[in-house]
Amino acid sequence: MRNDYLYAARKIFEEYYRECKIDLPEWFPKKPFNDYEERGKRWWQEKYKHHKELFQIRPDGTIYVEINELFKDPKEKDFALNMLGPGCINESSHILILNEKEFFEYIGEKKKLNPVIRLIKGLVKS
Repeated sequence: MRNDYLYAARKIFEEYYRECKIDLPEWFPKKPFNDYEERGKRWWQEKYKHHKELFQIRPDGTIYVEINELFKDPKEKDFALNMLGPGCINESSHILILNEKEFFEYIGEKKKLNPVIRLIKGLVKS
């Protein structure tokens, strides 16, 4: 199974219990624990929800994040970047640019306006 590092261990223990004719304990994990991923999703959901003004959604399908405003502590910044899901980061040097589609899917947020509509609205504002 993809990203299920304990799959083999679970299968070995299931076989062990079966051979010993012992029922699997109620607490026995039958599927992978994705605590780290779930924690990252919740963490970024909260950051986005409470600091939307620091996430600039651009017409090109990216999100520019005011990373130095969002994270004052460099350790927190490193932690935060490691908590992002695969494909979310477009660029992360001294600035953070996220891929809009992947980021919103990762945090479970509805995608914002179509980029073409956003572009037109941006031109109208100018």
